[in-house]
Amino acid sequence: MRARVAAVLVPVVLIAGGARAQVVRGVVVDGVSQGPLYGAMVAVYDTAGNGIAGAFTDDSGRFAVRLPAAGRYRLRVERVGYASAPAVEFTVRTGETIVEHLDAATAVVRLPTDTVTVGSRCVIGPSEGVKTAALWEEARKVLFASQLAGEERTVAAVRKRWWRSLDGTSLNVRRDSTVVDSVDLAQPFRTLVTPDDLERYGYGVLNERGDSALAGPDAHVLLSESFAHSHCFHVRLDSDKHAGMIGLAFEPARKVSFPEVTGVLWLDSASARLRYVEFRHTNLYPEVSPLRYGGRMDFMELGGGVWIVGRWYIRLPVVANGPNGSAEMRFLSGAHVTRFHEEGGEVLRATVHAQAAAAP
Repeated sequence: MRARVAAVLVPVVLIAGGARAQVVRGVVVDGVSQGPLYGAMVAVYDTAGNGIAGAFTDDSGRFAVRLPAAGRYRLRVERVGYASAPAVEFTVRTGETIVEHLDAATAVVRLPTDTVTVGSRCVIGPSEGVKTAALWEEARKVLFASQLAGEERTVAAVRKRWWRSLDGTSLNVRRDSTVVDSVDLAQPFRTLVTPDDLERYGYGVLNERGDSALAGPDAHVLLSESFAHSHCFHVRLDSDKHAGMIGLAFEPARKVSFPEVTGVLWLDSASARLRYVEFRHTNLYPEVSPLRYGGRMDFMELGGGVWIVGRWYIRLPVVANGPNGSAEMRFLSGAHVTRFHEEGGEVLRATVHAQAAAAP
């Protein structure tokens, strides 16, 4: 089997305005100083709590968000590491522009790591349990900011990408191909697989070349309703390997025969910032420990509210039947890992340029 790994990070799908677009615009100020707040996220939700669209504030605290249709919405200011102010409800008619003046909360988020009790109970949806909801709220802000980055800011970056063949036993690099390029990170790495299709068919896919590949849970997938109701969540602590971190673990909520994912969103317990997501694939290769393959996404803060995936990789085992062993002595064996294929990327340098705010 020729094995490849799908590049599956941070698709951005936001709403394009029409000829008579509905717009909510306004200014965000600091709740204490009343000065304009730069780099805050303004998020719009429907009445069911689903995220609809959003924008960053500019250096004057101004924002403008296009809405898909007339109706009733909720508007909230969000900042990574800070508590969120209560949402403001508003109703907009077709072609109308609504103006809102918003105060941002200034209280710093404190994750209750000293009182966390880790148990085996796994709740469906990240916001259903009190402790998981607190972690999800902060992780979601970083995921949402990474989606908004390409829509609201231009991120010019120098990126390194690699394709590696790793030894099946030691994981030492056998072959390494590297490319360094300059890119606009509006949509740095995206998957062609929708969250609904991943829920329905699983994470084992054929890529555009027809090779076997594995998809991973990127920001778009993690924020989707499909992922929320098909996975359960619980708090994870690991003082040995993840000191100073608190994790929001996820795993499939149902038994399926196709490839699924399990993993952890790791947040800094002091700053409440999402640092990285680790994930592993399940229902694959019973001969191989799932700890030896899977992937990881590391998030990078660029300033002005902008977050991107700064480093990532996905690793896939290549399994074969037949002789195994050294060049001097070969043994007949069953299925075994001949090598691992790894594909990854890293942002070496990045510059953020503000885009013009949406017009009414």
